[in-house]
Amino acid sequence: MVIRLLMKVSGYSRSQVNRLIQRFRAKGRVKCGRVGGVRFTRCYTEEDIALLVETDRLHDVPNGLAVKKIFERAWLEYGDERYKRLAGVSVSHIYNLRKSQSYQRQRSWRAKTRSRQI
Repeated sequence: MVIRLLMKVSGYSRSQVNRLIQRFRAKGRVKCGRVGGVRFTRCYTEEDIALLVETDRLHDVPNGLAVKKIFERAWLEYGDERYKRLAGVSVSHIYNLRKSQSYQRQRSWRAKTRSRQI
């Protein structure tokens, strides 16, 4: 009955619960949570995301291809060192960066309530 309760509460299968019980009996405790795997190294820094936020503010949030071209021109034609990493970003990754928490924190905007005639 205890095993069924643990299965229901934890969402683990019967074999996983039995394995955790054996581990508890052997070591006296079981760590919670899953062990994280190897993460990818981060290519774009917080400064790069801040540049994306600044570019979106200046150009009224253009589409990803336009932003990519802006980054390429800033690096290749104008020689701005800040855009060196962003010059090679893909269009789809621009949208991924816009979904990141650091972008969302920096780029928060609120629409004002519009009055309405009744």
